[in-house]
Amino acid sequence: MILKWKNTTFDLNNQYNIRYFFDNEKFFVRNLELKYRINDKLESLPYREYVVAVDSLPELLEIPQATFQQYLNAKVDDELSVSVEELILLAEFFNCRVEELLNYKPKQKLPKKILKPNRNDIIRKFNLVK
Repeated sequence: MILKWKNTTFDLNNQYNIRYFFDNEKFFVRNLELKYRINDKLESLPYREYVVAVDSLPELLEIPQATFQQYLNAKVDDELSVSVEELILLAEFFNCRVEELLNYKPKQKLPKKILKPNRNDIIRKFNLVK
């Protein structure tokens, strides 16, 4: 998809989920392929609370500021993951559910099929006499 705006051409691939913001003749394209919605929660705060949150959240999570920035910019296909404990702390901070901070569905690991062994196979395997 090609988007033209103010003598600028944006080539938007269909494989990406893009949101468009038009605000005071400024054009913003934001990629929604971020792994977490922490940015959305931060941006919903009033300005002063936003500034305090950006400074205090890394301390609350006991992580460096650089790691927190990586969390904010992590893409869905990145290996980087926020720990469950950190997600719980963030959810408590933003007064929301942990699921609201995720921008993807976690891959479900299917349990291995439990096979009931055949009695004769067990007898043969362990050389048991019937």
